[in-house]
Amino acid sequence: MTRTTNARIAGFTFLFYIAAGIASMVLKGRAHATDVLSLFTSLSALALGVTFYAQHNSRRARQQPETRSRTGRKTQDHHPRSSAGTGQ
Repeated sequence: MTRTTNARIAGFTFLFYIAAGIASMVLKGRAHATDVLSLFTSLSALALGVTFYAQHNSRRARQQPETRSRTGRKTQDHHPRSSAGTGQ
């Protein structure tokens, strides 16, 4: 998914999460309504987590990948500089 799609889903889900939470507090005395709204609140929190995770991973994928040695340690790419044209 694109960043725009993730942002739209996260925005809608966040507003829905707020509305379901407030409605759950207002309808505190009705057990069935509170149970359903609690389920919607939990599912929207899960959807928010998934969209934020996808957004985070899409940023990491655009960054330059790190190289790792066989031992698992991070290493830096060393590129020898060319001395052509520098007068050396």
